[in-house]
Amino acid sequence: MITLVTGGVRSGKSRYAESLVPASRPVAYVAPGLVPVDGDAEWARRVAAHREHRPACWTTVESADLAAVVAGASTPLLIDCLGTWVTRLVDDAQAWDDPVAAAEAVGLARESLVGALARARADAR
Repeated sequence: MITLVTGGVRSGKSRYAESLVPASRPVAYVAPGLVPVDGDAEWARRVAAHREHRPACWTTVESADLAAVVAGASTPLLIDCLGTWVTRLVDDAQAWDDPVAAAEAVGLARESLVGALARARADAR
């Protein structure tokens, strides 16, 4: 099963998606966004707050390669959030000033992700 939760920035999408997965089951919580820079206290505080309310049996996976994570998953996945994933893809491609390169990087990653989701053995939310 694949569930897509949409909404505005900081609108409760993550918390709602988390409520769809039993807290007693292992879950891979996938964070595909930019890796925080050391010294960003606000970011560190937000990450710590998110981790504190998650069940102990959930693991965190930080990766922009969502297709590989989905393909290798044996437990349900909670991918948080596609907007930060796109930001990371453009950043990794150093394509902020090149819309064609940005679209190509995002398009290739999107195709890989869609293919992986179509073949997924684990649920994804």
